[in-house]
Amino acid sequence: MSNIIDDRMNRYYEEFKEQGDLNTNCIVRRGKKEDAFPIVVLEILYRNLLDKPINSSHANYSKPEAYKEISKYIVPPPDSGIDMIIEKENGDEYEYEFVQVKHSSLRNETIYSCFDKMKSTIKAYLNNPDTVKPPITKSFLNLINEKNFDKSFEKNVTYVVVHNGDNSSYVSRDFYDEIVITSQDLERILNNNELECVHSAVLKSDAINNFMTYQDNALLVNIRGWELANLALEYDNTETGKNLLYGQNFRNGLDKKSKTYAGMKETIDSEPHNFWYYNNGITIVAKDYDAKKDDNGSIDSIILTDFSIINGAQTTSSLCKYYLEADDKDKAKQRLNNVYVFTRILKITDEKLGLSITKFNNTQNPISDRDMVSNNIEQISLQRKLKEGAPRIYMEIRNGEKKYLTGNTRLKKAEKHRYISNEDLAQLVHAGLKQSPYTAKDQKKQLFIKDLKRPDLIINQYYDDVFSYISNPQGILFTKSNNEIDELLFVGKELYDASKKQLKEDYGIILKSSTDDTEKEEIKLQLQISRICKFYVLCYYYSAKVLLETRENKSYSISYDSDRYFDNQEYKKALVEGFTTLFLIPTIEIIIEEKSKTPNSASDYLKTLEAQRAFLSLCNRRIAIRTTISKIREYFESIL
Repeated sequence: MSNIIDDRMNRYYEEFKEQGDLNTNCIVRRGKKEDAFPIVVLEILYRNLLDKPINSSHANYSKPEAYKEISKYIVPPPDSGIDMIIEKENGDEYEYEFVQVKHSSLRNETIYSCFDKMKSTIKAYLNNPDTVKPPITKSFLNLINEKNFDKSFEKNVTYVVVHNGDNSSYVSRDFYDEIVITSQDLERILNNNELECVHSAVLKSDAINNFMTYQDNALLVNIRGWELANLALEYDNTETGKNLLYGQNFRNGLDKKSKTYAGMKETIDSEPHNFWYYNNGITIVAKDYDAKKDDNGSIDSIILTDFSIINGAQTTSSLCKYYLEADDKDKAKQRLNNVYVFTRILKITDEKLGLSITKFNNTQNPISDRDMVSNNIEQISLQRKLKEGAPRIYMEIRNGEKKYLTGNTRLKKAEKHRYISNEDLAQLVHAGLKQSPYTAKDQKKQLFIKDLKRPDLIINQYYDDVFSYISNPQGILFTKSNNEIDELLFVGKELYDASKKQLKEDYGIILKSSTDDTEKEEIKLQLQISRICKFYVLCYYYSAKVLLETRENKSYSISYDSDRYFDNQEYKKALVEGFTTLFLIPTIEIIIEEKSKTPNSASDYLKTLEAQRAFLSLCNRRIAIRTTISKIREYFESIL
């Protein structure tokens, strides 16, 4: 392990040993320095999830506060083979990473065993989420029960093993849900912590058949396949690493089963010297580069500074995969050294030019990605409108721009709901303002795909309904004030989550005391649906608002006081209890009533247009009841 990571582990050991409630298991036990290694891993791999950076805890946290923060993610020993539980929100679903961290260097057999133990723990938990028995421990059960994990999200799981080994020692089982990360990976990410690109690298080139320059800021060169494969070996196995290496690239790497990869593999096996002819090559954008010459005056290597591969992630990752899956690594390396890849290296210091180059370098084939519209006038104009308005709303239109949007400062709790991607915002708009939860839930992947049959549309109808900058008709976000959009975000991101948590606590008490199996099953079903019905709750909320405004010919312009919400527990409690009773519980009851008529699971049922139609009909009838609409009016007026 490198000194920099080892030093952090030692510091965290001294800082956190036996912190917290000593009546429970401690994350860092006295005399067990390796217990602090998961804190280092959390800091490096998942720093964006933390409220404040742990690595400067002396300035940002008291020790109890810091301990409370890491306790959200790290399982105290004994840990059931899972050291960390990472939960990431994705629309009204969640994605999970279960992480095992080992301070030692692991052999293949031990890595496989770590994966198998984690999977066994999750299987046992899903079979009986209320029981502490091997392989489930109390400490694991306590932490996972604070999350939203259940069978609804079983397919949204990735298993991660972090260990103090080297990259070349692991042979993948080719399971899509398994990732191995080494201490070298951690150090590499740490060294690039403040960059959205790779800091530096040296790539060997073809000194004989080289090179050409253009306007003193572009170089055309042939790079050896092994050099690119070796580069990918360093960065390709973590999401953070990929963001550094392919940070500005819109394409993902190729799966080994794809026909394109199969073609590349066949070429490398049978005619590596012809790879140059068959492949389109790659494009690299760098802050700077330098060409190193050999004794004959020919360029034999390129030194890159602050760079990213903006076109060619598929080629680069495929060269890496070819090496990883080879039984004979020496022979694979020899073949890759006979492969040459045509490479354009562009020295770019102008950010706007860099974005344009990225966009046009990725339009040779259709790409279904929101980044393709990030330079559109409607996206830039809306982002500016939201950020310059009051309250400030930070809409991310491309990956990795949080620092740019927020001025490199962390948002306080009362502002966090105001940071959102354009994709997530579009989902909330369709669910709430457009009262179409089906569109929000099932059409997410379609939101940014061009409808080739409708040249009159900017992208497609779903997109234009939300983002169109044209006045006839104008996208709904351009017709709403920042206050109105803030209400949507606060309800969809804060109130729903808090109400769902409240319901879980209330029903948890009933589950513990109940001896009625039928009642228990009903409560578990309600809790399961509560985790996946965000868009339907938003639909119910705005349906109630529209009906109330229509009946009374009055606008209910709601401004939630987010500062007061976090500072005043009584105010927060009143809002959450009212929202739970008036919006969340009725939504769950309607879904259960209609879902019982179909054989589909709740998750699959909610993704159908039939579910939306039935829901809208029933929720409008329920809201229209005199006592119900009266209580909703009282709730809204208490906020005004």
